[in-house]
Amino acid sequence: MVKETFSNSGEIVLETLREYIPPLFEAANFAEKQDRILPMQVFYQMKDILSHIRDIAKEPNDPEVLNKNLIEIKEHFRRGIIETYQEHFDYQMSHLFQTYGNYRKRLLKFEMLLGLFKKNKVIHLRIKKIISEAEQLWINARNIKTNDVGSENFNNSIKMLKKASEITETIEEDINLIFNNFYKRATYFTFITVAFISIIILLFL
Repeated sequence: MVKETFSNSGEIVLETLREYIPPLFEAANFAEKQDRILPMQVFYQMKDILSHIRDIAKEPNDPEVLNKNLIEIKEHFRRGIIETYQEHFDYQMSHLFQTYGNYRKRLLKFEMLLGLFKKNKVIHLRIKKIISEAEQLWINARNIKTNDVGSENFNNSIKMLKKASEITETIEEDINLIFNNFYKRATYFTFITVAFISIIILLFL
């Protein structure tokens, strides 16, 4: 009887792992695909999951211990999955704030002076549109987020978070383009200004 109870506990734990490990690894792979960030939530939660498996192994014949720890194991899996996608999106938005946000703060006011307003206008509109769409996807994902891993709402929440991260990646070239446009025009403007001043100086020598 004891051996049978132990066997049942082990099978229940293994079945839980078979169900929850694939989406956890998928989240980890998504976060690592650009070599930008480590899926730290996966590591943190796996440590706690192993701790709960250890507790079950100590008392494999106690149904209360099994049920209590299974609840905790599933919760750690849920956190590892959803929070990995959320952290990846947060990283993407932080990156945009440091690049595009920095441009808007320091350089945008000089675009008209350099004659770049019309040239960059469409690019700015596209960047703002994508950022707005990504933020709305994040809000929608948070609104339908559920604790039921594998449910339709949970899967849809993940899809929205993944899409939010992916579409922000599409505007990185646009951001690089407006920086390049600015520095090329600024260099050209500086050259013309220096040349003009030099000619004036030579004329009056």
